Amino acid sequence: MGIRKGILSCAVASLMTVGFGTTAITHAKKPNISTEKAVTAADYYRLGSKYESGDDGYEVDISKAIENYNSAISLGSIDALNARGVLAIQDGNEELARKFFKMAADKGDEIALFNLGNIENSKSKQGILNKPAIDLYSKSAKKKYSPALVALGDIYASGIGAPVDYKKAEDYFIKAADLNSDDAVNRLALMYLLEDGLDSGDETENSKKTAELIKRVADKGNPQALYILSMMYENGFHVQKDSKKSMDLLRKSADKGHPEALFSLGYLYLMGHNVNQDNAKGLELMKKAGMVGYGDASNNVGMAYLKGEIVKQDYKEAQKWLEQAIGQGSVLATHNVGLVYEKGLGVEVDYEKARKLFAIAADIGYTPSMIKMAEIYEQGLGVKVDHENARSWLMKAVQANDVDAMLILANSYYFGGYGYAIDKEKGIEWLNKAKSLGSQAAYATETRWKGYERSAKAAKYAESQKKS
Repeated sequence: MGIRKGILSCAVASLMTVGFGTTAITHAKKPNISTEKAVTAADYYRLGSKYESGDDGYEVDISKAIENYNSAISLGSIDALNARGVLAIQDGNEELARKFFKMAADKGDEIALFNLGNIENSKSKQGILNKPAIDLYSKSAKKKYSPALVALGDIYASGIGAPVDYKKAEDYFIKAADLNSDDAVNRLALMYLLEDGLDSGDETENSKKTAELIKRVADKGNPQALYILSMMYENGFHVQKDSKKSMDLLRKSADKGHPEALFSLGYLYLMGHNVNQDNAKGLELMKKAGMVGYGDASNNVGMAYLKGEIVKQDYKEAQKWLEQAIGQGSVLATHNVGLVYEKGLGVEVDYEKARKLFAIAADIGYTPSMIKMAEIYEQGLGVKVDHENARSWLMKAVQANDVDAMLILANSYYFGGYGYAIDKEKGIEWLNKAKSLGSQAAYATETRWKGYERSAKAAKYAESQKKS
């Protein structure tokens, strides 16, 4: 559970994709700070936030942020007290953080009470009651602060900070859901589904509760609930399958700016599923999803400009969106920008940059990047040929059940590659493994091998005839 700053601050919040982004470098004009005068507590707080975050062209300067927060505090700003507490937590100074949070909590601030609860909750243990944390969260929850209600639900659902009590957890999550909390809706739905088993398709009491909950919250206009209900109708999950109703709900969620709804609706327009294909509208929706932080949407916009199939090819625009996607956490974009540098798409070929980007994505667990790392060391792209390193990366992808990696391994054993000695039995073994996982490419590979064997036998026979 993260420390929260204040309602005025930019809080850091705790689903279909086509292929390639980093935060785009902006060149906003730096404001004339010397002419900006802070006269109220809110003015000082906003200025402190800009120095802390680097928003509006300000250079990050924590000392100036603290200076302005202190001025805001002297004028009675509760948000600034929370901001100082957050900075203290980030600096590892729990004692100082407690001081600032307590000052705000003493004034009845629900966010400060929640933050103090988080500090206490960090000491929670399985099955042992953490009364200080629960008391602080409860005080915050009484002020209808939904994150505190979610935190209490988490304690009783997980049993970390109190003995497990699913009824209490459910009650807290429902109260938070009534306050339009997306987190509470997600937790309730998951809790009901886990009680049945995620693969259960039967109509049970919990499945009914899930559907009723989502419908109730969706009727209040909650974007997340509208999106989930749309997916339920599209897939017939505990409701009668109804694609038209699904699309109506998806549009409502997208109209409210829900990132996943914007992304999904954009995808449907690009693919022509449930709607008439409209690439322009699909791309527009992807852009909107990207602008509200959905990294894979930014990735797709970048890919569209890179490929030039549905929009005029524009490498500069592609790079901007792809870099934005990386900044938004898209592993796809990290991999795809690696491809940009490897292939020299609108930039000079730079194997070192490509390798670094592939390594980042591979370390996160993206298997296509692991395969790329293997290729780099096998082919010596910007590095010395290193069969051992290449095999290491290849096996990481294989161990993650990547069928493409299995086929590379199969071919390496069958023909000799990556430093492996020819071992056709092992090659066939890995080919069959890929086939067992449903790889159509494995069947195509098998056909090529049979063709190769026939050609080899024919050549051998022809050679023997010449000698005779």
